[in-house]
Formats: sequence, C-alpha cells, structure tokens
Amino acid sequence: MAFDTVLEFTLAPATTTRDRAVAMGRRGIAPRIAAANLGVAPPQVQAWYKAARAAGADIPTFNPVRGPARTTIRLDDKLLAGLGAEAAERGTTALDLARTLLSTICTEDLFDAVLDDG
Repeated sequence: MAFDTVLEFTLAPATTTRDRAVAMGRRGIAPRIAAANLGVAPPQVQAWYKAARAAGADIPTFNPVRGPARTTIRLDDKLLAGLGAEAAERGTTALDLARTLLSTICTEDLFDAVLDDG
C-alpha cells in the first residue's frame, strides 16, 4: 500500500503558564484577570509581569483594584433594635435591611417621601 500524500504540520511550541501569562500582559490584560484565566494567584502573575518587564517586555503597569469605598454609619441601640425587629420579620439582617433601605431611597429618589420635608 503506497501513500501518495505527505502530511506537513508544525507542532506549536510548548508554552508554560508563565509564558501564557506574559503574553496576556503584553496584550494589556490585568494580572487578576490573567490569574483567573490561568488558575494561579494574582501575586504570581504580578511577579511574572515584573520579571518580564525587567527583561525588556512591553507590559503596562496596572493599578491595584480596590473595593468599593466604605463609610461607617453609627447606629444607636434603639435604632439598631428597630432595624433588627423589622429585619427579622423579613428574614434578613439589620445590616442588609439598612443597605436595602438606603439603596432604595437613593435609586428611587424617595428622599422627600421618607423625610417629609419637601
């Protein structure tokens, strides 16, 4: 049996997780996103980016991701007890109820209705 067709193919070079991460960095992908896609910790990707930059790779620097701004609102015992009682009736916590109330007032522009001063 003779074969008249010759198959030609090239194997892609094996790449390491580090190589894939550096390639992602060159495309502008933030370390936390690269890490999630590669199944490694963000600090590891940051270290790979840093080493690659030191070796001359054109990888931008990325600002650290910060969570949402937090503000503390202090509640007296009477107010907290009132929120707790209402929350219990709704099967939630006082904190979640307070968040829901503030969010609803802001998003639905209910300030005048709630404060009755407008």
